[in-house]
Amino acid sequence: MATIRDSIRGANHFTQLAWAEAWAAVAKQLEPARPSSARAAWRFASAGYDAYTEAYWKHMPASRFDYDYAQEAADAHARAHATVAAGDAPPLARWIEDALAGRFDDAAAAAELTDDLSRAIAAALSVGCYAAGRTDDAERLSRRNV
Repeated sequence: MATIRDSIRGANHFTQLAWAEAWAAVAKQLEPARPSSARAAWRFASAGYDAYTEAYWKHMPASRFDYDYAQEAADAHARAHATVAAGDAPPLARWIEDALAGRFDDAAAAAELTDDLSRAIAAALSVGCYAAGRTDDAERLSRRNV
């Protein structure tokens, strides 16, 4: 079975963009109360935006209306590497900690949606599952987002 991490690395640029946008949404939810955790989500978003931007410039836009997401990439990169004050809120659910630590497959298997943050993380993991060809997992995580 293909891993989410390996599949995202080799995904097409639109999947990379979806990955970046999903993790940026997670990071924005985490930022106010959990800045250290938000940095992890911003790192995943930054990597996705960078991959999209690289593909954009490598193949040049198909039309003059294509957007390069360079500003979003720069913002995600800055936030991923920002200095934050020590201390976070109480620990997150184990599967969320797994996702933020890059253990995407473990997180996808154990996902339990209980609030907006967990649904946002499930949405990001769903993108990764689709990239890995794991449509059953992707649909399971997507259904939980309805």
